[in-house]
Amino acid sequence: MRPLPFYETVADAEQFIDMCMLCGCDYLEPIKGVGAKTALKLVKEYDTMEEILEHLSKGKSQPPEDWPWQEAKELFAKPLVTPAKDVQVRTLSSLGTGTAG
Repeated sequence: MRPLPFYETVADAEQFIDMCMLCGCDYLEPIKGVGAKTALKLVKEYDTMEEILEHLSKGKSQPPEDWPWQEAKELFAKPLVTPAKDVQVRTLSSLGTGTAG
């Protein structure tokens, strides 16, 4: 039996987001010494990101100073995207070539 992918082992989307943030993402620097296995262990062991960060601050894998995890979590939960119905897609040929010849 093959092991489950890590995203199938977390309880909910919030744990998955916390795990992504701990590993490093587009919005945050990674925490040195925290990879996918450690992040998974932490989100399963602690109930909140605050508890995880408190635990990490006592050891070697301290988060960077002024680590804006709250803002990153908000971006994960409510990404700034344009709904597809509001996007007009056109082909290049409909725009004209715009080249002088």
